[in-house]
Amino acid sequence: MMQVAIPVIEVLRPVAELALVRLGYLNPKLTFKYLEHSIVVSSLDVMDEAQIRRDVLYALYREKIYAETLPMRKALVNLVSAT
Repeated sequence: MMQVAIPVIEVLRPVAELALVRLGYLNPKLTFKYLEHSIVVSSLDVMDEAQIRRDVLYALYREKIYAETLPMRKALVNLVSAT
């Protein structure tokens, strides 16, 4: 079994669990776990470590952006609904 641990910087830790959901359905052959401020990726097959790191970091940043912009999107929807 091959494993890769990708450290999660402090600012991205609040969204790490949500990123695991997205990563899990995009990569069903891989196993993702959040342990000790790292996302650990496991596979029975050989993995492209660089690609896995890119995918994990992309998912983390995407979740952070989603969380930060959600209030603004809700306000815009409410504004449009009110008119």
